[in-house]
Amino acid sequence: MANLYEKDRTRFEVEYLGKAKEKAQFMSCFLGLYKSFISNNGSVCVANYSNNNNNSTPVLFDATCSGMQHLSALTTNVDLAVLVNLTQNKLNDFYAHCAEIVKQVISELPDENLRRVLSKIKIDRKLVKLPVMTIPYNIGLEGLTKKISAKFETVFEDNGEGGKRLLFRVPAELTVDGLPLVLTGSECGKLGSLIYHTVKGLMPPIKPLKQYFNGMMNVLAKLNKPIF
Repeated sequence: MANLYEKDRTRFEVEYLGKAKEKAQFMSCFLGLYKSFISNNGSVCVANYSNNNNNSTPVLFDATCSGMQHLSALTTNVDLAVLVNLTQNKLNDFYAHCAEIVKQVISELPDENLRRVLSKIKIDRKLVKLPVMTIPYNIGLEGLTKKISAKFETVFEDNGEGGKRLLFRVPAELTVDGLPLVLTGSECGKLGSLIYHTVKGLMPPIKPLKQYFNGMMNVLAKLNKPIF
């Protein structure tokens, strides 16, 4: 890769940079390694790279669902803290965990037709990550459903009575069997509701925390002290 970067930048951009999901991060890491490569006469090793004072690229950890981390810490909820990696027991994927619970909930739906339709959707971390991230920041059910449906194609179909009905086309890559799927507005709404209430069920009770902060603000107001 380093040789290609030196000799043919255009090809480097096509074969590597153009395929990188996070291009700025990719180049930041690559240039740090490249600098180490040059300073070590073409011999790169992890020890040399990590101990090289000339490298300033930080190593970052994807903190699993920071909103949930904040809530678990503020409420001292140990079970949630484990799921969002605030403990050192093992590395967990909170989004994948939520996806598995949603799939379980769908499999137990009493409505056979709804269960059959929703079970065809590929419920994975990719689908639920953005909605789950926003729930701790007080997104409502309607807003969450919009984030999910944004992954689908919105279409309007004649209802036979001179009006239109809203449908959502789920692309093949988001279905279990790899075939396109059409959801009614109601079915899409049910999917959003399932994800919303499933994740909300994993959150610690917020009311006691709000009461605590409100009480602290009242105390600080009486003392004429800033709240920060």
